[in-house]
Amino acid sequence: MLIAKGGAVVLGHDWRPGGVMSEIARFAEHDRLLNRRSEKHPAILNCVESGEHDAPPAPVPEGRLQREVVGSLQELRRRVTELSDARICLGGKLAGYSGPIPGVLEEALLAARAGQTVLISAALGGAAGWLAESLLAGRPQRPLPVYRAKEAAQQGLPKSPAALVEELAERFEGLEPEERALHRRLWQTTHLDAAQAVLLEILGVARRRAPRRPEES
Repeated sequence: MLIAKGGAVVLGHDWRPGGVMSEIARFAEHDRLLNRRSEKHPAILNCVESGEHDAPPAPVPEGRLQREVVGSLQELRRRVTELSDARICLGGKLAGYSGPIPGVLEEALLAARAGQTVLISAALGGAAGWLAESLLAGRPQRPLPVYRAKEAAQQGLPKSPAALVEELAERFEGLEPEERALHRRLWQTTHLDAAQAVLLEILGVARRRAPRRPEES
């Protein structure tokens, strides 16, 4: 959708042979050939998690391996934020995550704190769905199975799910009424096709209010 309209997508992931990322890579190459995209302006930028945590070269203590995984994923999220202008939050784990809070929630916070447009869709449920319904209500509507408050505070993250929702809600309240209303529509939309249409509307509004880059002048 975004690529077809001339945009670029930044992906953060681990790359597994034969997985979905192989298909995305083939699509990106096909798009580049059709549209003559340059290496300076690719359709897809890939940020791959460092470290081969599935098969470490030597036995390591489980706690240390877990810390390495968490640190690697957090660095990946920071790098994706640096490369992006907006963040799409879709799906995401509500249990079994490695860090102190669900990764999608951390990504939403990083993007919001960087002043980026944060697009939160409930279309696939999961952590993004939890966040969408919580923002609509102004407070968490369901408890998260795990929220490691002490670890979260040590990493500069909100100390509770309620504090997380409050911080993000304040940032959305700072938007103009038109844009704020579109975000609320996105949070309420549970069908993916309809969510895509609202998402594009929000990006159009955000692009109009953003300062023009030198190369766009």
